[in-house]
This record gives sequence, C-alpha cells and structure tokens, in this order.
Amino acid sequence: MLRGPSDESVHSFILRHHIVYGISNISNVVSQWGYWVNCPTVLTTTMHLYQQYDERYLLILAMNSTYGKDRHHIFGNPSYFLSKLNDAFYRGVHSSRRAACRPIKFCPLCIREQIKEFGFGYFKSHWLHRDYCLHHNQKLLVADYPLSNIYGYLQKILSGRFPSSSYLSEIGNYQTECMALNIFKKASPCLAEIFKKWIRKNLYLIDEKVAEECGVEDIDRVLSWFFHKDGRVQFMTTRVCLEVVFRAIQKVHINAHSDFIFKHSKTIMIPCGIRSYDSIFVPYLIHREKECTRCLELDCPVSHVISVFRFNPDCSQNETVNLCDQKIRSAYCIYPFFH
Repeated sequence: MLRGPSDESVHSFILRHHIVYGISNISNVVSQWGYWVNCPTVLTTTMHLYQQYDERYLLILAMNSTYGKDRHHIFGNPSYFLSKLNDAFYRGVHSSRRAACRPIKFCPLCIREQIKEFGFGYFKSHWLHRDYCLHHNQKLLVADYPLSNIYGYLQKILSGRFPSSSYLSEIGNYQTECMALNIFKKASPCLAEIFKKWIRKNLYLIDEKVAEECGVEDIDRVLSWFFHKDGRVQFMTTRVCLEVVFRAIQKVHINAHSDFIFKHSKTIMIPCGIRSYDSIFVPYLIHREKECTRCLELDCPVSHVISVFRFNPDCSQNETVNLCDQKIRSAYCIYPFFH
C-alpha cells in the first residue's frame, strides 16, 4: 500500500489528485471564494483513486487537518476518530459548497524543497493553523488569485511557480494546536476509574500548579470534583474532569504520572478500520488487573475485540496470528474465551 509525506494536509492531498488526473472541480476542498473548506472530502467519482493508499496513512492526513476538540479525549474508544477518515475518503460528494474560512497559505522555500525531495509540492497541515513556517521561521504567503481560475493558480504554486500577487500573512487568531494528532493517547474506562481512586490517595499532587493547568481558580475547585463539601467521596466524577486532572498531573508531576502508568496499566493493540477491522492497530491503555472477559462496560472496545477473535487449540503451531491476537493472548494468557 502506498504512503507519502505525513505532514501534508488532507486538503492538499485531495487537491493534488485532482491536478494529476485533470479534475477541475475542486469544490470539495476549495470554496468558490478561494478558501480551504472546513471539512474536505473526496468526490464520489474519485473515491477509487485513494483505495491504493494505506488506510493508516489516510487517517493521519485526515486527523492532522482536524480542528475539533474530539482529538483531545483520553478515556474514550480509540475507534471513534474513524469518523474523520470516513468523512474524508469514504462518504464521497458530487460537489461541495461547505463553509470555508481558512486562507490558503504556503511557504515557497518548503515547496521548492518538496519538489526536489518528492518530485511534487504540497501544502503542509500546520499551514492551516499558523501564519509562520515552522521549518524556515518566516511568514507564510497567502494565495491571492482571480476567482475565475483558482485551479490553475494552485497548480502553479505546487509546481514551484509563485505568482507575484501573493502577499504576506498577517498575525491572525488561528488555532495554535497544529501538532499531528497522537491517536495513541487513549485509555479505557477502567483505567479512568483506577486513576480516580489513585488521585484520592495522592491528594498532595493537587497543588496550585495543577489547578492552574486544570484552568480553575483554586485547589478547592479541583478537589470538589472528587469530594463533597462535607468530605464525602464524590462518586460521580465525570471522565471529562478526570481527563483534565490526568493531563495536569502528567505535565506538572511527570514522575508521579509515570509511576501510575507503570504500576496500574498495560498496553494492548486495538484493531479498527473501515476497509477491515484490523487495517489500523491502535495502542490502548487498560487497567493491569482488569478481567476484560467479564467486563460489561459498553464504551470500551476490548470486549468487541475479544469477540471477533477465533482460537482453535488443535491448530498447527505455524498458524498465522495477527499482531492484535498476539498482544491480547500474551496479555491475558486465557485462550478459552477466544471462541
């Protein structure tokens, strides 16, 4: 399966396919006013062009270009983000008139280097969110073109011919989150529960710095997520609050956080995908002592993973076993439940 540069935006990836195959309808990635659309997707008539690419690579492109906050959830099903992959490459549209507010920005030096290295130029994903090129530390240029020929203008830019009508970008209030999504920072509901018990026993970690990282005014506010005013345990602490504290502890008390992960968690590989359930494998943290075969937690994907496995104790030792099967079997060493 094919792959390409992992720092490209999904807008650019789709646009380049239109240019290569001479498809002038780019309404699915660029609006009629010359801005990147907010939710790019492939045309129904071109969906087959992307089937040759590794699905994990397509996922990285789709998630790198995502603006939403759903990328930040830790205690959640790692397969939820597949909706972004589905929206970009598998749903298909005939044309698009979607909302668009992101100006098309680029760094000429980067594009020249890309042409030398890859043989083609492309728009990087961080150009969607920044006004500066992170590699060359200079202001990005903003495309300024006749709306009657957006396709031809962008084709010239990616071929290394930069029209003089481009202008320097101004400092805007764009989202500063531009790093590629780390889809591996996902943990099970059972690890959220053990973290809640762990933090109650280590309240000294909730200090002013942690409260500041949590975005609240004082320590008492953070403590109120775990205890009532009369000191009784707050059993209804939401996972959103747990995620906020979890991230704060991770940033402020690195050693304590690492100790918690080492003592209370283990990593398994969760298969997911759209073409097949095991086209993408995502590392997933679960509670080390949890018995997954008896868990009734609907939000956790592990029970589904177990249910799709097949295990025959009489099979040959040379049987081919996929990576996820190996991880699960070595983690639990309980073969009968693979039925």
